[in-house]
Amino acid sequence: MNYDDSIFVEETSQQRTAKLKRAIGAYLRRWPYFVLSILFFLFMSWLYLRYQTAIYQSSAKVLVKDTRRATGTDLILSDIAVTNTSSGIDNEIALITSYRIMENVVRKLDLSISYFRKGKILEVEVFKDEAPFLISVENFISDHDRRPFQMIARMHQGRIDITLPDGQVVQAGINKQFRYGDNLIKILPNPARPAIDYANAVDELSVNVNNLFNTTSRLQSNVNVGLENNFATVLGISHTSPNPLKSRKILETVIESYNEDEMYDRTIEFEKTGEFIDHRINIINEELGDVEGSKESFQVSRDIARLDLEVTSAIGTKTSLEGRLLDVDTQLSLLNSYRNYISSKSMSDILPQDISNASGAINESVSRYNSLVIQRNDLLAAGATEMHPDAENLARNIREFRTNLLQNVDKQLQSMQAMRGNLSGELGRVSAFKRQAPRMDRITRDIERQQQIKENLYLLLLQKREEAAISLAITQPKAKLIDPPKSNYTPISPKKFNYYVGAFSLGLLLPLAFIYTRELLKDKIETREDLEEFIKGKPLVAEIPRVDSVHEHHVVGSDLSMISEAFRIMRTNLDFVLSSIKTDGAKVILITSSIKGEGKTFVAMNYAHILGQLKEKKSIIVGADIRNPQLHRFDREKKSIEGLTEYLYHDDVDYRDYVRLSNSDGKTHILFSGRIPPNPTELLMSDKFDRLIAQLRKDYDYVVIDSAPLVLVSDTYHISNEADVTIFVTRSEITPKSVLRIPLEAAEIGRIKNIVFALNDISSSHSGYAYGYKYNYGYGYGYGTKNRKRSLLSRLRTFGR
Repeated sequence: MNYDDSIFVEETSQQRTAKLKRAIGAYLRRWPYFVLSILFFLFMSWLYLRYQTAIYQSSAKVLVKDTRRATGTDLILSDIAVTNTSSGIDNEIALITSYRIMENVVRKLDLSISYFRKGKILEVEVFKDEAPFLISVENFISDHDRRPFQMIARMHQGRIDITLPDGQVVQAGINKQFRYGDNLIKILPNPARPAIDYANAVDELSVNVNNLFNTTSRLQSNVNVGLENNFATVLGISHTSPNPLKSRKILETVIESYNEDEMYDRTIEFEKTGEFIDHRINIINEELGDVEGSKESFQVSRDIARLDLEVTSAIGTKTSLEGRLLDVDTQLSLLNSYRNYISSKSMSDILPQDISNASGAINESVSRYNSLVIQRNDLLAAGATEMHPDAENLARNIREFRTNLLQNVDKQLQSMQAMRGNLSGELGRVSAFKRQAPRMDRITRDIERQQQIKENLYLLLLQKREEAAISLAITQPKAKLIDPPKSNYTPISPKKFNYYVGAFSLGLLLPLAFIYTRELLKDKIETREDLEEFIKGKPLVAEIPRVDSVHEHHVVGSDLSMISEAFRIMRTNLDFVLSSIKTDGAKVILITSSIKGEGKTFVAMNYAHILGQLKEKKSIIVGADIRNPQLHRFDREKKSIEGLTEYLYHDDVDYRDYVRLSNSDGKTHILFSGRIPPNPTELLMSDKFDRLIAQLRKDYDYVVIDSAPLVLVSDTYHISNEADVTIFVTRSEITPKSVLRIPLEAAEIGRIKNIVFALNDISSSHSGYAYGYKYNYGYGYGYGTKNRKRSLLSRLRTFGR
């Protein structure tokens, strides 16, 4: 008895398409909930944004004229050495956003005191230029250590009442001061609003007083500076604040403070430079006077007036010899340096040419030596080791060439030293004529040289002092304003579009997830397809639409309502099933269900009445659910009437004595259940019940038996043999799928004959026939629950199942 064999059968494309349509339909038919969810979250987003303070951004552009800072040292050394003092644009950005600059901005604008005006919903920040009055707070300890506090200022009737944090109210006024803790508070008129009539003005402000450190740190985090592009010194400066005017003022003050800081630094540098130059000028002036005095003393002591005319010829010869001697000394110095350089270098180093030009042979040897070094280096670079034969051979040749080169240099040194000796001897001979003249000339030249150096240095310092004074006089701001501060009045926070998109997405996804989870965990029969999937080919003879609570005990008649048409379709389908069953007399139809509340009595009563509408046909309904009689609900006047129980219990009675006509149509016969007996199972298993059915087959054309639920009690199994067809009633959104195994297994083993199924209480969204559209009957009834009309409440209840 395995009813899941079909799961191994591959689904057809039509089946897959049908499943896909059902899956999509589960979402589409609940479109109102998507709309409600989206509208709800959009409303919540709107409500949230309504209570959020809008943040605006203001921005400005400045051109940093030169990223190299010309200091006083640069000014002095500009003609002497090349210096690199570029600080870089990154340093300028760091300087603009530094704590020192931000603290200066806070002090200038007094940002540690904030003003707020209460609105209908939010408190709106008011910049100091917009406030009717200003508040000055001086701390006896330190502005950095001041404890933040808040106070309320109310201006009316020419005075200002200040409500302090401790609840104390101080009556103050313009230019009046009072003390609160370590703070001295003073009310000042606002110079930006001179036209205010304080005697008649009425206003209320919330004033927040913060310490300097917190305010400066918060300002640092709100000011952003960055390059506009990577190849320019144009900086973009921005600030975010709820008050655009405040942001623009802050940006203006940031740029102003940066330029002032630069100007101050340059002024200090130039002042220090001027002091240094003046000090050096005084020293050099004294030294220059000492040199000129030494020259005068020397000429007086030697009785010399025009030494140059007296020793012109001797001096000329001496000068020529000195020049040659100087050249020789220079070459000797270069050769000695060159020899030391050669000796200090390794075998892999290339030697420079002899710049003394003392001998062409040395340079030729150097060229050959370098050629051998290059060959050896190339050999080692190619992967050879120093033990390689070629490398050893080249090393040996290099050492020999180095020895020869040093010998050539030594020979050249000896030659130059000999030449120097000759020149010295000749100079001594020339100097013998006027031995004292060179000494005096040297002394004179030394004095004149010192004098010339001092004079040149004195003139240079005078020039630099004038340049420093001119530079200080024409110093301009370093940051040139390109675009003045302007505000973007589209808030950067909160971004309404992002919130609304998020709300729309959440409103869409939440019902989607809920429906998906509900469909995934659904264990109730809802649609015709759900039922057909489990009954495995058994006939489905009826889809009974939902009726409202007013009509839940209604009995169909000859009208053309949707519910009547549904039972007529059921009658037609069952006639087709019954036509294939050969019986003597009336057709006996047993109607049962799985559990209580699935509407089997409703189906049985209405089916019996639909059968009663057939001409020349008689039908009767038997209330065989004697444990829980329900037939009397359709006829309140006959609630206590005797019926099947009394007939089975008493002997020698005729069933006709207990049969009543229906008040609905006056044609259908009803055998009510009667009183609830203590032994219902034994009564239904009696031969008298079998004889009753046999007699009813003779007297009627259709016998409808309303039996007890199949899963709860065994009564139905005892009377099922008397039935030609068993109608198993299921109810949409009520009947568990798992209980369908019970009637199917019972039918397979023969405990129930010719079982067919009916789906009761199906809503318009689940109906496969679309009654309300096809027949235009106003589909919208609901059976078995209260208020089943398609109201919002009923939709929410249905959606929550």
